[in-house]
Amino acid sequence: MTKYSYFEYFLSKVVDINPGESEADINLKLSEHSFSGLKSILYFSCLINKDLFYTFDNFKAYLNGPVEVDIYENRKSKDLFSKFIFDGKRFKVIGENFIETFEGLDVCIKSLIDNSISYLKSKSSVFCPDRSIIDHSTVSLVELSRSLSNKVWKECFYYNKFKGSISKLFESYPSSIDLERSNLISKLI
Repeated sequence: MTKYSYFEYFLSKVVDINPGESEADINLKLSEHSFSGLKSILYFSCLINKDLFYTFDNFKAYLNGPVEVDIYENRKSKDLFSKFIFDGKRFKVIGENFIETFEGLDVCIKSLIDNSISYLKSKSSVFCPDRSIIDHSTVSLVELSRSLSNKVWKECFYYNKFKGSISKLFESYPSSIDLERSNLISKLI
């Protein structure tokens, strides 16, 4: 399966989609999450379970924080996404009763996503202590993502090392992942 299928699984977990839930109810939940917020949550999920960086392997430093470039650049593709469509502002579900279609995904990767999302739902941050990370505003999520390791953000965004690729920085300096993860955890409450 492709990273796009795993991203759709990730979306379903962020918004707690349940079997039999109506398309309108799912879209209402999805409407609460901007793409900027979701890309931060995806990055945090990968930091929590760093093996997810093997699936989501193309993060770059953009102005509003780390972005998985393949997901970002193809978010409107009807060929790559089969369960959700990006309408220019938010993701929307394509039809109902699609939960069972996630059965073809690798159980280990699904488990990594499940564990990361569960962990992030149980934590808040110094930027918004009264809401879980998943429920933070887009601004709070972007601020949190940009406040982690100065080394990662400065190296990739300001100095354009590795052409802005956070993923390549992590490949070259694996300890940077642990530093970034430690900084994330230190800001969670």
